[in-house]
Amino acid sequence: MTNTENTLTFTKSEINVGDYFIANHTGVNLENALLHLKKSDFYHSVLNYNLTPNISNANSVTPRPISAAWSPLPAKVNHKIEPLIAVLSNTGNVEIFAQKRIKWDRAINITECLVEYMKTKVWNEQCDENNYEGQYEIHKKRVRETSATAVVWSKIFDGPNNSYYCYLTVGHENGSIAVWKIVCGKTTLISNNQVVECVKFLNMGNLNISGIQLMKPGYYMLTTTTGTIKVLKIIKTKSDLEYKVLPVSVDIKWDFHACHGLIRSPDNIMWGILMHPCKIIDHLILRSAVQIVFCISTKFDPGKYLKNNSTCRLYNSWETIEILSKPCKSNHPDHRCCITGVQISGIPKWECSICGLPAAEEIEDDELFCPYCDIPMVHNLDFFTLA
Repeated sequence: MTNTENTLTFTKSEINVGDYFIANHTGVNLENALLHLKKSDFYHSVLNYNLTPNISNANSVTPRPISAAWSPLPAKVNHKIEPLIAVLSNTGNVEIFAQKRIKWDRAINITECLVEYMKTKVWNEQCDENNYEGQYEIHKKRVRETSATAVVWSKIFDGPNNSYYCYLTVGHENGSIAVWKIVCGKTTLISNNQVVECVKFLNMGNLNISGIQLMKPGYYMLTTTTGTIKVLKIIKTKSDLEYKVLPVSVDIKWDFHACHGLIRSPDNIMWGILMHPCKIIDHLILRSAVQIVFCISTKFDPGKYLKNNSTCRLYNSWETIEILSKPCKSNHPDHRCCITGVQISGIPKWECSICGLPAAEEIEDDELFCPYCDIPMVHNLDFFTLA
């Protein structure tokens, strides 16, 4: 009997990140200066393995991948198209790997390219060998400038001579952004610096970039650990890239939370912000400390989006339908705040996770308890406004 049903086959393959440590290439030998530093600087440098990865008489640091991003840019290997993937490791490295059958080969280390770029064009500080504090500050500054914390790809652009390219945008610990142009020819696999070019290095402020996502071609949303959210608009000209920073307003109390990541839905309609309290909390009340707050833009019109859907299919519009279902539930004439009794005419800001009763948006208490279930009420969909 012949099996006519479709079957799936899975093959396990591993990606082993490299052992390149930025601290070994800053031009400063920090280990000789460690014992001469202030106590606070000494503890900070020893506890931060990115500053002192190979310190004597200590456990070695094992590089491990912490996130990855698929590239829209394929590579041709032996006339066969293979995918590319950018991998971010715990040592602040971004490496691009290409698949060859069931193996993944390292194509290039983007962080290593950035360190060489900084050596030739940016790093020109000089410090006396006996000035240990000065050496430490230079070393720390250079490590933070080149330690990657987030990565995202752009769309594909057509290049000359049957080539194509895209941009790889990398966020760093000191708040800077490096935009890399990755070129792939008709039969060329990324293998040297000739097809990798740092076209822009932007300093966005002394803040740790925790997340970066592509909103639409030329627009990137950035988040920092302290809760700063910005939109970076990059304009491609004939000879350069120009940029503009647009502010974003999000209804989140950032003095209480720290931001650790950013995700988005396929249609860029819903955005998720990974947060964790940065102040002492009562775990009996807030038992799930790590939260993902989902946001939608106040300028997004779900009805207009569905009306202009030319595919006449709903497989890529489930986020829009979910957003529409909220006002449909809340426009009932008896839809009132369970605390004040005021009728709610939009999406309620608060909602009980057990009985589902809503609370008015005007109530701005830090913790709001359901009067019937006596548990903390949760936020509904939060909103962000693009200025």
